[in-house]
Amino acid sequence: MASKLDRLGNWTVLAEKSHFQAKTLAAMCHVSLRHLERYWRKSFHQSPQSWLRELRLRAARPLLQTELTVKEIASHLGFKQSSHFCREFKRCTGRTPNAFRAPDGALLAPTGLPPARSSSGAISS
Repeated sequence: MASKLDRLGNWTVLAEKSHFQAKTLAAMCHVSLRHLERYWRKSFHQSPQSWLRELRLRAARPLLQTELTVKEIASHLGFKQSSHFCREFKRCTGRTPNAFRAPDGALLAPTGLPPARSSSGAISS
C-alpha cells in the first residue's frame, strides 16, 4: 500500500519550511513523527533527522562564501547557538566553518587547501 508521503513534492523545500526539524516536518505532512521515521528509513535508509542535519549543513557551504558571519549563518539555519553549528559542521566535514574561508574571507580551494603561492608569496592561479 502506497503511503501518502509518496505523493509529497520537493522534500528539500519542506525541510527548509520545517526549519530542519523532523517533528515539524512530520506535522507539516500530517503524520506522526514515528510514521515519518518508519517511512524515511524504508524509503531512504536513514533517519529523517540525519538527512535534515546533512541538508542543513550542506546549505551552510554556499552561505560561507558570503559576507555573513558564522553567527549569522548559524541563526539563518536555525541553530540556537553558533557553537552548536560549528561543532556539527566540524563533525560532519572534519573542518570548522572558518576553515572553508581563507584569511581574507575568500573560500578555500575545493581541495580544502589554500591557493598555491609562489616563492615571492603571491597567489598563483
